[in-house]
Amino acid sequence: MQLHPEVQEKALFYPIGTEKFVELSLATFGLYNLYWSWANWRQISQPNAFMPWFKLLIWPISQWQLYQRIYRQAVEDGEQPRWQPLRAYLLFILSLLFSIWFVASGDSHGWFLALLATLPNAQANLTVNRLHDSRLHFYAQNTDLTALEWGILVVGMVAWVSLMALALSH
Repeated sequence: MQLHPEVQEKALFYPIGTEKFVELSLATFGLYNLYWSWANWRQISQPNAFMPWFKLLIWPISQWQLYQRIYRQAVEDGEQPRWQPLRAYLLFILSLLFSIWFVASGDSHGWFLALLATLPNAQANLTVNRLHDSRLHFYAQNTDLTALEWGILVVGMVAWVSLMALALSH
């Protein structure tokens, strides 16, 4: 979906509907969380094209900064988010570290724990949507799926069904 020019220029963070965010995160087995973080840093640093890529390189560290930035902006705008940056970051980093540890120790199903990173990101995304709702005159939440996103969902669901069938056959 092409964003309205006002949203592109004035949005503080990456605008995406939370349902769409969760759907794409599940369909990509959590990889969409990486894109979501990168897209937020891209929106934050519009004139600086290098910064989002640098933040992606240090993703586990920059995620803490992103949570703080979203939370701080919400408080400045009079919102009271239902989450705390430290708690969100701990859930994010622990799910990431445990999934890496399980995979490194030979448990091939350990990467499923990385999906837990979707939870704090979804909470932060809800806050982002509330911020945009109150700040922008014309705000569309970016809930419509593009053809590429539909393709990702279909491939992801086929992969999930295949994994479940494989797990049940053993």
